[in-house]
Amino acid sequence: MADSTTSTGADPPKNTDPPKGEVPSNSKSNDSSPSKSTGGKTITDHYVELLLKLQHTAAVQLQEEQQNNIKQHRANWDQIVHLENTLFDNVTKAEEEKQERLTPPPKSPRLDLQKFRIADGPFQSIEPFLNWVQQLQIYFSTKSVINNDNKIYVAGGLLEETILVRFYASEGALYAGKTWKEFRSRLFEVALPQRWRTTLKSRLRELTMGPTESFIVFSSRAQTLQSLINFDDSLLPENVVTHLSDFDLAKFVVLGVKNEIIHRDITKFALLDATPFSYSAFKNCVACFNKVTV
Repeated sequence: MADSTTSTGADPPKNTDPPKGEVPSNSKSNDSSPSKSTGGKTITDHYVELLLKLQHTAAVQLQEEQQNNIKQHRANWDQIVHLENTLFDNVTKAEEEKQERLTPPPKSPRLDLQKFRIADGPFQSIEPFLNWVQQLQIYFSTKSVINNDNKIYVAGGLLEETILVRFYASEGALYAGKTWKEFRSRLFEVALPQRWRTTLKSRLRELTMGPTESFIVFSSRAQTLQSLINFDDSLLPENVVTHLSDFDLAKFVVLGVKNEIIHRDITKFALLDATPFSYSAFKNCVACFNKVTV
């Protein structure tokens, strides 16, 4: 019996297709897509989330910068306001101080005696005493001391000479309520010789210009004596003539100039014959003569 499996020729081709419903083991799956990630989120979602985070961070930074700018702006503004207020205060204070300097102090009948400085008093001689009285009256004028009792009290506190201190101790209280001129007149009677103006005129007559002294200095010494001679001469009786005019002063000055050249120039230019006579012009001319001769 012949074998039914015996090959009668070429072997029939084998079917290599896999059975239906089966997937070959070496076949590659086409289900894996680049639009999916292993975490279940797409790459697009990942980038969107990253973009949102960046935008949020940028927004936070921008807000912080804006807040910092606002704080800095406020700080700058506060500093500007402070500087403006300081400048305004300084300008206002300077203007007030200027007005205080330009505005004379109000006159008051009272004197703060605690603040008054007690200085050296007058001496028992004519010129120092008169100079002291003049300085005292200038103080009364500049400090607006107008109360007579205050003036008398201050003058009494400055007296140092024994005779004057005794006078004030015994008679000072009698001048309470009286005028300063009345007290001063009595003070002059005690402190000065009876004919003290005549004594000063004698000194003026004997005044001479030194060999190395300038005429300006010599003239100033003569004018000082003139001011002392004429000190409050309005208080004297009308029949007593003691006033020393500028023309009389010039004549005494010419007598005191011992330089023959200057003397000759004064006579040559007839300086004493000028009408009206001006001592200032006379002094300037003689001072020029003095410079030429030096």
